[in-house]
This record gives sequence, C-alpha cells and structure tokens, in this order.
Amino acid sequence: MSKELLPLGSVIYLEEGSIPLVIAAVGPFVENPDGKDKLYYYDYTGVPCPGGAIGDDIYYFQHENVAEVIQEGYKSESHERYLKSIEEWKEKNKGAFEIGKVE
Repeated sequence: MSKELLPLGSVIYLEEGSIPLVIAAVGPFVENPDGKDKLYYYDYTGVPCPGGAIGDDIYYFQHENVAEVIQEGYKSESHERYLKSIEEWKEKNKGAFEIGKVE
C-alpha cells in the first residue's frame, strides 16, 4: 500500500479488525492524555461503518495499520493541498508532538 494518505470517506479494515471503518479525519493531532504539553499525531480518525461515531467508537490509527481498503473516498486538489500542509506543519513543529502508537 502506498504511503499517501487516504481521503475522507474511505472505508477500510484495520489489521485484525472485524468491522469496517470510515475515515472521518486525516492528520488529527490529539491532546496528550497525561496532561503534558505534547500532542499525538495520527494519520487517521475512523468511525465504525455503518453506525458512525456513537459513544466512544472513535479510532485513531496510522496508515500502516490499514490492512485493506474497501472503498477509497473522493480525492480532490484540496486533499492534496491539505496533505502538503500537514507535512509542512509536522516538519516545522517536530518537538511539539509525538507519533501516536496503536495498541
């Protein structure tokens, strides 16, 4: 699988996943749960398909955790610009975040 991030609306299975997820956000930064100033960066936020975000059913994961792409979402010029802006921000702010781990 290519490293280029999938667009919003893509439907995927995670490694060892049993339900499909819809990608609801690309490149989210999540506050550190231990209260420190650092952020965690994830490639995606996903929600179960077809139910969506009900309760705590929100998943943060990296591109390498995607086992299968069932349907790719709509790719636009805006998506490409957004991916570029994420990479530029990450480069400028290397010490301000950690790459989130999926357990």
